[in-house]
Amino acid sequence: SDETYDYYVCPICGHTHERKAPEKCPVCGAPGERFERIS
Repeated sequence: SDETYDYYVCPICGHTHERKAPEKCPVCGAPGERFERIS
């Protein structure tokens, strides 16, 4: 299927999360609102 998702990238460590930003980065602990959306 050709579904596309938004990705959210942590500006601190570069961790990438699919579909929605996490509450906090599981790698470095940065708050989720800091994540940058890539679509």
